[in-house]
Amino acid sequence: KKLNKKKLYIDTDAVAQNAIELISNETILALDTEFTREKTYYPELSLIQIASKKFGVCIDCLSGLNLEPIVDLLLQSDRYWILHSARQDLEVIYGLKKQLPEKIYDTQIAAGLGGFAPQVSLQALLKNLLNVQLEKKYSRTDWSHRPLSSGALDYAFDDVFHLIQLWETLRKKLEKLGRYGWVTEDCQALLEKPLIPDTSQIWDRMKGLGKLNLDAQCAAYHLICWREKTAQKLNRPRRWILSDEILLTIAHRLPTKLEELKSIAGLPMSLIERSGLEILQAIALHNNQELLTMIKARSARNHPGKEAFRRLQSKISMHACELGINVELLATRREITEILRGEYSKRSREGWRAKELKKLI
Repeated sequence: KKLNKKKLYIDTDAVAQNAIELISNETILALDTEFTREKTYYPELSLIQIASKKFGVCIDCLSGLNLEPIVDLLLQSDRYWILHSARQDLEVIYGLKKQLPEKIYDTQIAAGLGGFAPQVSLQALLKNLLNVQLEKKYSRTDWSHRPLSSGALDYAFDDVFHLIQLWETLRKKLEKLGRYGWVTEDCQALLEKPLIPDTSQIWDRMKGLGKLNLDAQCAAYHLICWREKTAQKLNRPRRWILSDEILLTIAHRLPTKLEELKSIAGLPMSLIERSGLEILQAIALHNNQELLTMIKARSARNHPGKEAFRRLQSKISMHACELGINVELLATRREITEILRGEYSKRSREGWRAKELKKLI
């Protein structure tokens, strides 16, 4: 099934002006991006695809054209975007202007609240709700390669052509269920969530951290700080700078000399030569009293018993089943643990989730 829309491929400022004229007349825009980030910390933008009910434009971000007028137009307050699985697209656009739109609707979030799997793909939704079959053969295209084939460009256009119709279908379903406010709330929360996780978030979720003593946990925190700054400065994936496993090994050993660093298996000599002193300086902060106090409080937190966890998880699962949504959308395992501790995250203490959970707790 193909939509009869005007397609515009933009790789010059002259053609971009045509797109600006088209976009300026629309308030609802579907948006998608294509990018690469396998070798970088920040995503490297290749294409921006935009569609309304009447047209689709595909902007070649590697052609040297001036993106600022188009991005400024997209970010105007009277416009809102429809995206699917918006998190990374928002990160890419934010990298251009250090600004996000005031309002978005994410069809993946909307679908989850309407009873689909939380991470449902665009292909699956379009097939299920609109009987539209997307071509999959170009899903692994190297979008930084030029010239792009006509098939790859058609694939890029198709990613946005159906989004507005898909959103309208999902919106009607959610309105019928009385959940339009739910999707509005969750999409707004997505805009407010930091696009780059902070050190404490990475540290708190690192597997194996709890097996370390307090000094080593503190050292791990400062090593994560150093790794993030280095990865951002060099624009390289954090795992390329230092893997989690080796980072935890360094934190466990608390080396104070370069010779001790060199004895750690798997730690590249090139890294030691380039950054060994910085690593040691980070580790030396392991006795920071403020951080140690915070870690002690974290370690002393009440760990809910397995039976209490199982009972609450079962009640929440049953209620999620009654609502016809995945239990993780109502409360994650981490959030269930926090609830039992009396530590409610913003997600579970405000809005529609708080109202639903209040019925159970």
